[in-house]
Amino acid sequence: MTAMTQLVGGHFQDPEGNLLVNGYLEMALNQDATVPGVCNVAAGITVRIQLDASGSVAAVASTSVGPNQYVWGNDNLSPVNTFYTVTGYTAQGQTAWGPNNQQVKGPSPFDVGTWIPNLVISWVPSTQGVTLETNGTPNIFQNLLNLFAGAGITLADEGNGTVEISSTSASLALEVNGAPASSQILQNLVEGSGIVITDEGGGAIQISSGSGSPVVKFMIGAGLISPILPSGAGYYPSVDASLDVMTVRFGFPATLSFNTISFAWNTGEGTTLIAFALYSGAGELLWQSGSLTLAGFSSGNEEISVPSYTLTPGDYYIATTTNGSPGGVEIYGQPLLGVTDGVGNSFNLSQPIIGIAANAATSPPLAFPSTLGVVNGVSAHGNGWSFPYVMFYTL
Repeated sequence: MTAMTQLVGGHFQDPEGNLLVNGYLEMALNQDATVPGVCNVAAGITVRIQLDASGSVAAVASTSVGPNQYVWGNDNLSPVNTFYTVTGYTAQGQTAWGPNNQQVKGPSPFDVGTWIPNLVISWVPSTQGVTLETNGTPNIFQNLLNLFAGAGITLADEGNGTVEISSTSASLALEVNGAPASSQILQNLVEGSGIVITDEGGGAIQISSGSGSPVVKFMIGAGLISPILPSGAGYYPSVDASLDVMTVRFGFPATLSFNTISFAWNTGEGTTLIAFALYSGAGELLWQSGSLTLAGFSSGNEEISVPSYTLTPGDYYIATTTNGSPGGVEIYGQPLLGVTDGVGNSFNLSQPIIGIAANAATSPPLAFPSTLGVVNGVSAHGNGWSFPYVMFYTL
């Protein structure tokens, strides 16, 4: 069975050192409580604890003999966090100490001389100190937080711990050509025809004319797709078999992107497919146009949208193929001369500038092999065989 706690000690005296001889303490519990399994404790009754001739709690063995005096220890009471409000009086009834909030905890007897005025011994959960931070970093001074109004800010203490922070800056007004915008919450700049809008960061928006930017075009090839000449004219290509992959090796000195190609053409047979591709200098497929349809027995100039790609400085092959019959699409012109490309790469005889790849294309639709394989040079017939010029650019 839980027992009450005997009070001892104290030695209360006034600032001049005079003892509270035969004074007394009054102890009031802050709320009703329960000693589990024993009793209920009524907080409305104040307990008087008699002091002896030395200003300490009187007991059987004290200088002023009296009965031992007991109260319920706060650590035996439920709920947790109960305490006593304690006031000390002289023998004449004058208030001499307190009132202070104190706790009685631990084994019996409990020495009230260990009390520190208004210090609660234990609290559940334990109290946590306040940490003052600015933008997640602890403040140098942890005992005071003084909010200071900067430019455009006002601070007002509304009481009850409330601080109002408001802006004195003028509100933002959104307008279009001097007239208030329909939405004053969102202003979304939208690109119109010929206009490019770029968010530069830091609040900067760049508005520029898209139509004024030049379209960079570049040609790759070694000849032209030319009209079919009369038989015997001596201008036929040496290789033009269906699905052959015809190539021209070239060096590219810049970084340029494209999504459009154009070329001239002529065919002396029915509807024919043609396609173009780019390979690395090592013969690996980088890009292909897909099948492009040429109307039968006709000629023309084509501008066609193709998958976008970016060329960077380096060594490449451009390739073409067709599903037409030999002689159906004739491609010829003067072969390129010289042994270096546009970025100074040298070629030897095993790397012909103009040639035909060992690996063939497939159809339909036209598709290039993943690698060229060995590229064999082309022997000239008449004025010789060459590759068409193809123009690449971005629209």
